[in-house]
Formats: sequence, C-alpha cells, structure tokens
Amino acid sequence: MNVYEKYLSGDEPDMEQRVALIREAIRASFERSADQPNHEFNVVEMEAFFAFLTEHFAADRFRADVQGIPKHMVRTTDRNFIVTVPGRSPESIVLVAHYDTWAGFSKKAPGAYYNATGEEVLKQYLMRDLLADSPPPLTHVYLFAGSEECGTRGLVSQVGLTVALSLISLGISTASPVYFLASIPFLPLMVYRFGITGTRHFVTSLPEKDKALIRAAIAVDSVGEGAVYIPENEMGANFIRAIFPYEGSERLNDLLEEAAHLNHINFHRFIAGGTTDSVAFLEERPALRAGLREKHIPAAALITMSPGKCSPFIAGGKLHTSQDTPDRVYAEPLAEVLTILDYAFHILHGGEKPEKPREIAEHHYARLYRDGDEYLVALKDAIEPNGQNLNSIFSARGSISGSHAKLKVEETLSWGVETTLDKEVKDLRPKAQRVDVSVLELRDEPTEIRFELPTGIGRRLIAGWNRSIGWFEHVMGRYSFLAMFGSALVVGFLPTSILEWAVVRYAPVSRFVADYYLVTVFAVIFFQLAVLFRLFTRDLPTWMDNAYHHENRADNLASLRRASVQPST
Repeated sequence: MNVYEKYLSGDEPDMEQRVALIREAIRASFERSADQPNHEFNVVEMEAFFAFLTEHFAADRFRADVQGIPKHMVRTTDRNFIVTVPGRSPESIVLVAHYDTWAGFSKKAPGAYYNATGEEVLKQYLMRDLLADSPPPLTHVYLFAGSEECGTRGLVSQVGLTVALSLISLGISTASPVYFLASIPFLPLMVYRFGITGTRHFVTSLPEKDKALIRAAIAVDSVGEGAVYIPENEMGANFIRAIFPYEGSERLNDLLEEAAHLNHINFHRFIAGGTTDSVAFLEERPALRAGLREKHIPAAALITMSPGKCSPFIAGGKLHTSQDTPDRVYAEPLAEVLTILDYAFHILHGGEKPEKPREIAEHHYARLYRDGDEYLVALKDAIEPNGQNLNSIFSARGSISGSHAKLKVEETLSWGVETTLDKEVKDLRPKAQRVDVSVLELRDEPTEIRFELPTGIGRRLIAGWNRSIGWFEHVMGRYSFLAMFGSALVVGFLPTSILEWAVVRYAPVSRFVADYYLVTVFAVIFFQLAVLFRLFTRDLPTWMDNAYHHENRADNLASLRRASVQPST
C-alpha cells in the first residue's frame, strides 16, 4: 500500500502515528531511489505524489501547479511543485520545503534528513487539509521548492569566494598588495546568488496583491535530528546579505517560540551560517500589506540540528553525503516541529491563545508598573526545562507604602516570550512606567506570593556584566559572517606575530625556528586551522546563541525574586 493511502482510511492519526507515517514515507522513498540520480528521482517522486492527489481528490478541493524555473536560475531541479488549498479567506499561509537534494562529493545522497523530512511534513499537512470536512479558515499554499541547494555551480562560487576572502585576509595581515590584486578575479562571486532560486522565482512571480495576502511563510528544512532552531535572522544567498543578514519577522518568530515555551521544547535562535527558503520572502518588499507599509513578507524557518552532525566536513556529519539515510531521522525532533506548526496554524487561523499558561505561584521574578491609575504586575517564569522564559502580565489593585507594595491580582492581561519584562510590558502598554519597590506581596486566592529585591552592589555589577556580554553576543549573532571573518583575521595574524616577537626576543626560539623552519611553519598553520575549526563549528555559534541567556540573567538580577509562597490569610 502507498504510504499516503494510509491517510485515507481510519481516524486522524495522533502525534505518534503522524511521526511514524513521516518516517515510513522517507524509508519507502529511500528504497525506491536505488541508483537513480538525485535530481531525476526528486522530480519523479513529486510527479508521482501529484498523480496520487489527482487520483484520490476532487479537482475543486485543490489546485496543483508545476512552475518551471528559468534556466539561468537552475541549480539542481528545474521546477517548483505548488499545491493550493483554497480557504474561506483569500489570505494565505505558505508552507515551503525544498524537495531537491545534492550529492556534494558523494556519488549519491539519499537526502532523508535534508530535506525529505521537510517535504513529508508539508505532505502531511496537505493531506489533512484535503481530508477535512470543510475548507481551512485561510488559504494554504504548499510550495515544494526546487533548486534550493546550491549545486555544483554554487559550490564553485563558494570555493572561489573563500579563496578571495582568504587572499584579502592575507593582504590585511601582511600589508602586501599582491594578495589584494590576486583576489580581484574572484570578487564578482561576492554578488553571486548560489541557492534558494526556486523559492525566489516563486515569490518574485507572484502578483503584488497575492504577496500582500500572505499572513505567514514558514520554511521547514531538515527537521529530523537535534534541537529546534527558530533563526532570529537569516543570511541571504549572496555576499552582501551574508554580511548584513535579513532580520526575521518578530511577530511570527514570537508565535513559533510561544509554541516551544508552552510545550517545553528546547530551541535556539542563531545559526552561524547557511540559508533556507524563508529568505526569499524576507527579500521581498510588497508595496502595500493590508494598508500598512511593512519591511517584508512575514517569514520564519524551522530547522533542527545537532552540533557537528549536519556538516559533511565534521566527523559524523551527513549533509550531502551517502550517510543521510532514514535510520538517522528521529522521532522526537519531528514531533517537536509538528507541535510548533500545529500551534502556529491554530493561532493564524484565529484560535485563542491559552488565557493563563502559568499560575502566579509558578513565576520566579516580578516587576511592578503603573499605567495611569492601573497597576500592572509583570511576572517571569524563567526556570523551565528548556531554559527559556515565559512572561505573564496581570492587572492588580492595592496600595504602596514606601517601597513595599501589597496588591491583589485581578485578571490576566497578556503573556509572551520577550527576553525582558520591560519589553513585554511596553509591547502591551507603551505608556506604562516602572514602579521601583523592594517588596511586592501578591494575593491570588488562595495563595500569597512574596517577591523581594535582592540587596548588594554585586548584583547590579553582575547584571551590568551580563547585559554587556549579551549585547556583544547578540551583535555577533546579527553579523555572524563578520564575526567569523574577524576571528579568522585574528587567528591568522596573532600566532604569527607572537612567533615573530619571540624570534626577535629569545635566541633559543630563533635557533629552533632556523633549524626546524618547515616544522614550525606547518605547526603554526595546523594550530591556526584547528583553532578556526573549533571556533566556527562550536564556540562562535554557542556564544551567539547564548545572547539570550545573558540578557535574560541580567533582567532577572534587576527584578524582584520570589521569596515565599503560602496560603492567604
């Protein structure tokens, strides 16, 4: 039986069954692929899926289109496959996953994780739409994008770009114009677009009115191993946008993060390199969106990865290799991504957020604000299993005596996932002002919770330090390409300078270098490469991603801390 026929019979599958169906579909595809070239097989599989849809569903339930990609934009596969499920509203949600794989240096790459996982996630949501009793509230567009991978042409461009940057780095560190001159033939590659061409063609081909109707575009790319990533900003597919990445859509990212917080899903915000299909939407600047001028089409990405396991250049890596097989697609990250997408669809369709995701006594930090005659209590649950925080804002009434506030909680006004309580409150009430108190007693029948401000100058110093480190890490993440290029310059310049200084100052070092010149040169080069390898694959991405933790800790240190919880009297 075709895997997709299993959706046609029986009740709607639960989460465990949904994950099992995705993994089964990936295994079945792997068995069919045999020795067929990746690009040909990718297209044949999508054509077979379209034939299945045409056979089993009425033509008025969906529209299936095959969009050719212009020859000059083709990198791997030469077409996009698009399925549109009309909703009760013309406003749309676009779910995109690239269906192409690229073998890289391998004879063949099965592409189970990268990106059959994303492809099968889209197919599952599509099947759910087609089997539903009524159209969805919003129109759903499922874009199976071709030529997301850079292909051989893109690889050549990236290698050439790397050579150019290396020559420029050497020119800076040695002050020699020869290296700068040698880099000139490679400089045109700095504006070369080497990926996501299928999705870019889809977006640019849309009429302006259709672009303006897109409520959200979410890319699902490689979601079968490791922790979830919801990138805060994304590199574009050219050199300029690698240096100055696109900012993500804050509201859409917050929505995806809310789902993670509510379900205790660990997630990260920074990926040190790479790009995915959501960038094509962020590049667009619709002239008008619902009467308001906005920077771009709201777009975000969902990715999962384990440190080192994605790149083919790291031990155990599998992308673009024959090791990207179905047995390395795992259930937990798939379930986490489906959970996040379920919540996103629910909210985008007009569903209600949970009114009160945390009880007051579950919060650990607090701040007090006043908006006119109303008191606002902002509380933070900052010790979750996933290390992230969830904030709640309540209205309250009561009195303040000196620096001691006694208030009774009335209703939940809002909740969210901002890093700082100040930002959370300002998003809700821009005119609210913080009220500085050292003790805050809250009554929330049948409980009383006491928050106290820790004393000591050390707390403020530590808060300031964490705030500074968090800001620096955030800037590194925002400009990750520059951070890495700067690190390469330092690693290239510093060891050589230290060695030259030691040769001049210390005769034994001078004699050793003279006697073992080649050994010394190779040892320095090996050391530099080892340090860069460690920085690029582990340390720099970790530091960038830790911006949240330092910013959050600084905010916590400046807030009142929960001291006691007891029954109200």
